[in-house]
Amino acid sequence: MPRNPNKLTVECHTCGKPYVQWRTTQKFCSRFCRNHSRVYPVRDRRIGKAHYWEKTPEQKQKTRSRMRFTYAVRKGHVVRQPCEVCGAKKVEGHHYKGYSFENCLEVIWLCRQHHKEEHDALRKAG
Repeated sequence: MPRNPNKLTVECHTCGKPYVQWRTTQKFCSRFCRNHSRVYPVRDRRIGKAHYWEKTPEQKQKTRSRMRFTYAVRKGHVVRQPCEVCGAKKVEGHHYKGYSFENCLEVIWLCRQHHKEEHDALRKAG
């Protein structure tokens, strides 16, 4: 990137604070402002989704449980099994006992189709 020989003082596109522009293409005063701007969204930011810190306690527990389960599968503490209904190899874990800390590793393995059917049945039941 080209250096800015004049080192102009310009306003940050996100927060509006003045800063010394080191490169001619620089638009933000810090990485924080760059990551929190709408011009350059962070790669894993999901548009329209609540951030982790904006979730309810139940949603936070669900997220923590899923993260713990994913980590256990990745490290080999929990081994994937074929679908319990049709025997398919490509499966997802269904937390049939809920998302509490004690039960977050207890899942039944279902393919995408049967996992969706299970959740549809749970929605209709209650």
